[in-house]
Amino acid sequence: MLLERDRELGLLDGLVQAAQAGESTLALVEGPAGIGKSQLLSMTRQTAAAAGFRVLTARASDLEREFPFGVVRQLFDPLLVDADQRGRWLAGSAAGAVRVFEPSEAADETSGVSFEVLDGLFWLTAHIAAQGPLLLVVDDLHLCDRSSLRFIAYLERRLEGLNILVATAARVGEAGADSSLLEEIAQDPATVLIRPPLLSVSAVVELAKKNLGADADQAFCVACHRATGGNPLLLAELLRTLRAEAVRPDAAHVDVIQQLGPRAVSRSVLHRLARLSADAVAVARAIAVLGDGAGLPETAVLAGLDEPRVAEVVRVLVGAEILSSAKPICFVHPLVRDAVYHDLASSERTLAHERAARALMDLGAVPDVVAAHLLLVPARAEQWVAELLQAAGSLAGRRGDTDSAVSYLRRALEEPAAVDKRPALLMELGMAEALLNLPEAVEHLREAGEHLDDPQQRAQCSELLVRALIFTRPPQEAVAVAQQARAELPPEYVDQDRVLEALELWAPTFGAPAAPGREARLAALRTGVLAEGPGARMLAAIAALDWALTGGAAAQCVPLALRRCPAACSCRLIRSC
Repeated sequence: MLLERDRELGLLDGLVQAAQAGESTLALVEGPAGIGKSQLLSMTRQTAAAAGFRVLTARASDLEREFPFGVVRQLFDPLLVDADQRGRWLAGSAAGAVRVFEPSEAADETSGVSFEVLDGLFWLTAHIAAQGPLLLVVDDLHLCDRSSLRFIAYLERRLEGLNILVATAARVGEAGADSSLLEEIAQDPATVLIRPPLLSVSAVVELAKKNLGADADQAFCVACHRATGGNPLLLAELLRTLRAEAVRPDAAHVDVIQQLGPRAVSRSVLHRLARLSADAVAVARAIAVLGDGAGLPETAVLAGLDEPRVAEVVRVLVGAEILSSAKPICFVHPLVRDAVYHDLASSERTLAHERAARALMDLGAVPDVVAAHLLLVPARAEQWVAELLQAAGSLAGRRGDTDSAVSYLRRALEEPAAVDKRPALLMELGMAEALLNLPEAVEHLREAGEHLDDPQQRAQCSELLVRALIFTRPPQEAVAVAQQARAELPPEYVDQDRVLEALELWAPTFGAPAAPGREARLAALRTGVLAEGPGARMLAAIAALDWALTGGAAAQCVPLALRRCPAACSCRLIRSC
């Protein structure tokens, strides 16, 4: 029963109607665990579906917090299962989102959650909404992965004119993927905040009498309110436990309520679970470790059972109100999952996550799904772990989620990686960190450059290091690195030499002493024949920039810049600026 929620349901129903009329917004249901946020979202789904909305849903979880765009993929994957549909939805202006769902295996430059990706996801959403009103539901937003949270913040500012309602729920007082981003979403003028209150004494009395009998003593019912504070979930679990243990609802048994009290959820869940078979306990624990959405194969491996038996046990757990009847497999509430998960000792959880990682890897799961478990396991100096974490980091980078890429790659470094793989790993980590933490990127790129054997890779590493040094250290240090790298570069790498020379000539713009002959070299570049390749174009761009900064006429500087670095070319120097 949804008692004392008429105001909240009325607000959400009004937002559904407004979105249908083209007044889009984002609703954020805030409150403590168990206050009924998920129920409000469920009612909103039903209302929107009845009104003809397309409804896409996702629920964030603690385990999936490191999955790049995990919530985004939960939302849109059902629409993109069919190849033809996927091609239609991700065409045109939505093409920038393709790598979120179909990451290229080809090497790609690591980037942050780029405008291209976010804009592509926006247009994917807009294209779907153009077919009819759309409801996006995201539960447990406080556990959302960072890249998906950035997309929600990006989408929120562009809802005007679309038939979209974004309905979300978040637990207050808990730091999640990115508390500043969540706060930004909550405080946006377009956000409608909904804060359901605790149940009153009269509502608790009504529920207690409904569950325990109409003759339940008033003092007993009031004690139920006092013990749970009016929290709907705590109350429901308390009443379920009282009913299961046949506690008489009279004044003489008020002390029993005080004993169960605020720990009712954990007590009740574990008590119900203990009454079931050993197989049920094993399956519940396996799903708690694997997280919502766990499939039968991996659950069977982790529980040590065959798949038909797991399917039978899942039905039993649904009947015991531990698992939800919804698909995919999930607990009825995150607090229920927490009770089962934390009933395992810390050492048991660690071993379970390690077994889960191995099972998922053997079953062919994508690297980031496996890596989420490996992040919870201490380093064991196992080569397959380092390799898988590096693969997950590379995949996250290609999907545009630099935060996750850095997490995976740093953990791979701690494993540690094999000696011959370490330089390449350091370079990849430094490339990702260059977008988040330049000082750390400097240290990793410097170490990588000292051990890379391939001249071209070493030159590329030096290029990245020079860029980072320009913005973090005295610019003359960047000049020295560029000059040393050029001196060590074999003569056949002409264009890579030009890239390093361009950076060497660029550094004095930030205060580095000009190298002897710099002006003559720049003058020669302004009048010389333009060679092919990115390095040559970077040199031309530097010459045009220097000419503009030292008084060259615009009528001469601009044509030079356009001729030497046309808009169509992907000039790395301009991107770094």
